[in-house]
Amino acid sequence: MTKIKINDINSYTDSMKKSLHEKSFFLRKIKADSFLDYGCADGALLKFIQSLLPECKYVGYDISKEMLERAKQNSDITFTDDLDLLSQEKTKNSALILSSIIHEIYSYADPTEFWNEVFTKIDTKYIVIRDMMISDSQIKTSNLKDVKKVKEKNNGNLEDFQDNWGDIALNRNLIHYLLKYRYLKNWNREVKENYLPLTLEQLIAELPENYEIIYIKHYTPRFLKRFVKKDFNIKLKEKTHVKMIIKRK
Repeated sequence: MTKIKINDINSYTDSMKKSLHEKSFFLRKIKADSFLDYGCADGALLKFIQSLLPECKYVGYDISKEMLERAKQNSDITFTDDLDLLSQEKTKNSALILSSIIHEIYSYADPTEFWNEVFTKIDTKYIVIRDMMISDSQIKTSNLKDVKKVKEKNNGNLEDFQDNWGDIALNRNLIHYLLKYRYLKNWNREVKENYLPLTLEQLIAELPENYEIIYIKHYTPRFLKRFVKKDFNIKLKEKTHVKMIIKRK
């Protein structure tokens, strides 16, 4: 999996840390005794969970050497670039965390290989998903008033976005832009990354028969609504993110 270099890694990790409470939504919904984080980055999420549940076991996996070095600082958690460790270190009631990683896999790696790793190689009791995702019903023509507002107040990167992804007159593209327009410090990376490779219905279709959905929420984060309202005077009603927990039957 090859990623485009992150220009400002501090800005990147700081933005991820702002939503740790939201990303740990699953803690009161499952009874897990170990947490395996696929794509752990600087380890912020696992460290946050450990501060709440110190008795549990934790393993973080990432391919970035720089991120792993940051993760290992002042921590006794196992952070590794060896995927086999996730499977070796799992317990009977392990939870695999897929937080904002699915869209990166579809941008930089082989999705088929990824799902095989998740469901066959690692094969935990619980799988926790949080990512950006729209539904099939949101693939339609955009609200023309919203398009006009964005084009009038764009911050200089709209043309670049549309060169990569197409006209925001299509609702999927408008939502995509509203999800990423703020990330200017790492724009060369963010503009190329596909934030919406799967619809919610396509994700559900990927789930094997031996797993069942025990929790699902399709929603729009409050912080995103606030930014879009402030920057474009648009009341964002479209659902942009999903939280899901699946459990092996």
